[in-house]
Amino acid sequence: MPVKFNLKQPDFNDPAKQLETLPASPPTFEEAGNVGSPNEDGADQPARKGYGNPPPEHQFRKGNPGGPGRPPGSKNRKTLWLAEINQYLKKRVEGKRITKLQAGYRQLANKWANGDVRAMEFVEKLHDKLCGPEPEAPPIEPPLSEAELNALNRLLGE
Repeated sequence: MPVKFNLKQPDFNDPAKQLETLPASPPTFEEAGNVGSPNEDGADQPARKGYGNPPPEHQFRKGNPGGPGRPPGSKNRKTLWLAEINQYLKKRVEGKRITKLQAGYRQLANKWANGDVRAMEFVEKLHDKLCGPEPEAPPIEPPLSEAELNALNRLLGE
């Protein structure tokens, strides 16, 4: 027999009345309105219903655990992206046909040249990613001494 709960609006000003409206313990499986009991022992009892327990007609079929998946012949995001950015623009730039990717790099470089701070930060990261970090300059060697210059001149025949 289901337990009846007192669903009256509690008086929020009186804590004692709030406690009276709450049930003494949470409802059991049967009291919550579920049919039968959980199928722990494998008995032929009605299955659980509710969140996480869909009815059998809405469960995945055996042998197909994840649904149909991506349709055959469809392209993934990377392929779609590369196809889109490698398309040529309808307009010509300086008499040449360029791709959308080239146009984007051109716009980014123009913003960078005009002093756009966000573009500068982005170009710096992009440059490091594409080209690697800048190599360190070789150390500057001191000029040759007089004795070394004379020996070099003798070798060269001057």
